[in-house]
Amino acid sequence: MSVSPKLRPWTAWAGSLALLLAGCGRPETPDHLKIAGADAERGHEAIARYGCGACHRVPGVPGAEGLVGPPLDHFGERGLLARPLRNRPAPLIAWLVDPPALIPGTGMPDMDVTPRDARDMAAYLYSLQADEQIIWPPEVPLDRERYDDPDRPD
Repeated sequence: MSVSPKLRPWTAWAGSLALLLAGCGRPETPDHLKIAGADAERGHEAIARYGCGACHRVPGVPGAEGLVGPPLDHFGERGLLARPLRNRPAPLIAWLVDPPALIPGTGMPDMDVTPRDARDMAAYLYSLQADEQIIWPPEVPLDRERYDDPDRPD
């Protein structure tokens, strides 16, 4: 099937845009935060299912605007998970499974998170990078003003 001559310029433009966007992927999770076998999409769903947004603001999770716990944006850039725990996969997974076992008296309740769900949730949290770039979902729009600022250092 041939493309109408009137549509050819638009078809070429759309193809060029698709190629440009394919080359401008979001940053990957840093190697030291990658979790083998974990799935950020399943983690996104688990965060919604366990109701994490009742206490935390979680980018990309509809309705996750809680103010009781800390906001979880830029999570992959943080050095500490909860004092004194370093923000690394193993402590994060253990924390999500049973927070009071790691820090007695913490305000974060044990939500009966399974180890598999905790691994997936950690993968999603580690996808939350600086400048609010979220690896998942890929359709999250960029803040154009922030990226078009000529005075912003690279």
